[in-house]
Amino acid sequence: MSEEDKKEESQSLLLTTGTKPQDIIEMAKNAEQWVTAMQKIKAAVLKLTHSGDWVDQDGKPYLQSSGAEKLAGPFGVKSKFIYEGGQPKVSAWKESESGGHYAYRIPMTVSIGNCSIDVVGKRSSSDAFFTTHYGYENGERKKLERSAEEVDENNIIGSAISNGLANGISRILGLRNLTWEELNAAGIQAKTKVAYNGKREPSTAKPEKEGDQTISENQSKRFYAMAKGKNIPEANWRAYLFDIMK
Repeated sequence: MSEEDKKEESQSLLLTTGTKPQDIIEMAKNAEQWVTAMQKIKAAVLKLTHSGDWVDQDGKPYLQSSGAEKLAGPFGVKSKFIYEGGQPKVSAWKESESGGHYAYRIPMTVSIGNCSIDVVGKRSSSDAFFTTHYGYENGERKKLERSAEEVDENNIIGSAISNGLANGISRILGLRNLTWEELNAAGIQAKTKVAYNGKREPSTAKPEKEGDQTISENQSKRFYAMAKGKNIPEANWRAYLFDIMK
């Protein structure tokens, strides 16, 4: 680019944006520093979390509350409820759903230093995580559903808070655009798929290590001994194993 072309471009920037050329240069430097900082943040996040902290939500990586809690300390993340009339906006945001089920929407502020964002954590009592469980009837394992009355309301509130914190940390750290390619390169694989309706199913991603979905004979004997030592009925621990390994 000739000196004349550079001068013409500078004049164009000044006329169209009202911004001086030196300000544009300063913006470019800041943008470059921002990109470098985000790369370092992503690298730290991938070191601090593991596969159990991520799920595949409609094809995209989603940071669970377990991962968010791991990141809160190192990055100095703080959170607080949004108050209205001297009270947190919690019960006022309770929503009725079909079948007697309900959802909690809990607004909160998540911040790092002087940077803060407002987010909303939400959880429904109809989510499969709360309603689905397994039991045995006449020696046959069956999938059972809890009614709205059988779901612990405190668990819904706690989960909504965790959801808000996870969303806030993902947004404020710029993690919403992470790809599975980036996570896979760091050894993080999706083990569970989650749809927006709360349905969970095993992921098609390969395990981190060959055979990590099974336990050895010695481990199985140890688990059996621990269960017997705690007087846990065999039907219960078998249902638990089937549930987490299905």
